[in-house]
Amino acid sequence: MISLFDSIDNYHDHIRCTSPSDNPKDSVSCLSWLNDSIFACSSWDSTIRIYQVNAGLNPSLTQESGSRYITEDPCLSLAWISPSQIIAGCVDNRLKLIDRETGNITSFEERPNHDDAISAVYWSDELRVIISVSYDKSLKLWDIRSQKPLSTLRLGGKPICSDFNYSTLALALHSEKIAMFRISEVHQNLNSKVFQVKSPFLQNENVTAISLFKHDSVLGLSLGSECGRGYIGNPPQDLINTAPRFLKDRFYYISHYSEESSMKIVYPITALGMHPTFKTLFTAGSNGQVHFWNYESKKRCGSMLFKGNPVTRAKFNPSGAMIAYANGYDYSQGIQGSHLYENRIGVYVLKPEILAPENIERSPIRRR
Repeated sequence: MISLFDSIDNYHDHIRCTSPSDNPKDSVSCLSWLNDSIFACSSWDSTIRIYQVNAGLNPSLTQESGSRYITEDPCLSLAWISPSQIIAGCVDNRLKLIDRETGNITSFEERPNHDDAISAVYWSDELRVIISVSYDKSLKLWDIRSQKPLSTLRLGGKPICSDFNYSTLALALHSEKIAMFRISEVHQNLNSKVFQVKSPFLQNENVTAISLFKHDSVLGLSLGSECGRGYIGNPPQDLINTAPRFLKDRFYYISHYSEESSMKIVYPITALGMHPTFKTLFTAGSNGQVHFWNYESKKRCGSMLFKGNPVTRAKFNPSGAMIAYANGYDYSQGIQGSHLYENRIGVYVLKPEILAPENIERSPIRRR
């Protein structure tokens, strides 16, 4: 098994799990923060774990006592409804509600909630509904009280990845399509249609990570591809015509690749996200690297290197002071590579200089 943490740059303070047994036994599928110090983690070992970041002179990362929940089938996504409730979407096509106070796990309805695995779940605090996205090419809104579906929307394609923010859902679909709409429109109109546009990447280059962000009321869309490239720009106006303002500039960049014997090897972007305050974006990749980019200067301002150990998920906490990450196998080499990599959870405390625009490396984003 390849060891982790052999090359971590000095931009960050690294916090690891206090006990190795607190780490998942299989690859992590989702990370979700409740607040600045508590986050949930789902993995392919059919468990959900809650972690606490303990600040102080000797910061630590521990699994909360009694907070390991077994979902019987692997969970692909989870979302916080409240500090005491988590909703999970599983490969058995069911939504499962976790009550942290009692430890009970309740499945919605007796029959499966979708015809295929649930790839993403979100909670809309504005509408008080659960959003589920499935590989059966549908989206459903659910009443948390009755646990019954309120509406169903056909997506017109199989979802690869998605993001929900600012009451807006963005999805990357197979066949290189992007779909985007406000959830309130689906909630009010049961006959809503999903409009799609072509992905900004090249033909046969699927989007593997998607993120919505906003700075000073400017709505932006960030994408990562299976070829290690990224895109930052405006959501297409024909997809969402009620956004307040749009970014003036858009650009492409190459983020995750290596050059060996005059050959460029590219790696999928597995996760990305924009800092809630600074104009700093992170991209995580299957090559075991996390890069931080300033999208105004179009330059890289720091990196975390894990010596080839894939980063399957990563996410800023709400204030942007820390980033949680998960190392593990991404199954790019088939089942035979599953024993090669260690599954680890960690958190980095970001120092101010990595987020400040004036402190950047001379490593410009490469345009397409």
